Amino acid sequence: MKTWFLAGSHPNDYTDGIDNAVTYEGKKAAHLRCKVDEPGGFGTLMQSFKADQYRNKRMRFSGAVKSEGVTSAALWMRVDDDDAKLLEFDNMQERSIEGDTDWQRYPVVLDIPLKGDSVHFGILLDGKGQVWLSDVRFEEAPNEPITGRKKQLPDEPGNLDFSNE
Repeated sequence: MKTWFLAGSHPNDYTDGIDNAVTYEGKKAAHLRCKVDEPGGFGTLMQSFKADQYRNKRMRFSGAVKSEGVTSAALWMRVDDDDAKLLEFDNMQERSIEGDTDWQRYPVVLDIPLKGDSVHFGILLDGKGQVWLSDVRFEEAPNEPITGRKKQLPDEPGNLDFSNE
């Protein structure tokens, strides 16, 4: 699949491709499937590209996902600087896909900082099962809250006098 590639901690435990038997609203679907009985880690179907035209923008990576027998799966997105240092990241850790699910759209929203050099996104499968990904979008989302870790941070410091135990 042009621009997409298989990676992860144990990519050889997984297989990917276009599934001609499964579609989403008439659109093609890629699949990521565990091919061993006991996977040693995760696999991801992903792509990477320059951040230049997305800097200082809030971007949403989304896709329709279907799962079967999944231990844990998720969409994810990461932004790195020019030293490959992680700047922004969300892998749906607190909202992972598990078991058997019908098609559902999932979003990952991050700010692309001015220091951002590269953007990476994909679907990951950690453990057994199979996922399908279709109708992938990468678009500006200026009015949406970011997903993942930063979303949980408070707006300002609190309890500075330790009066709330």
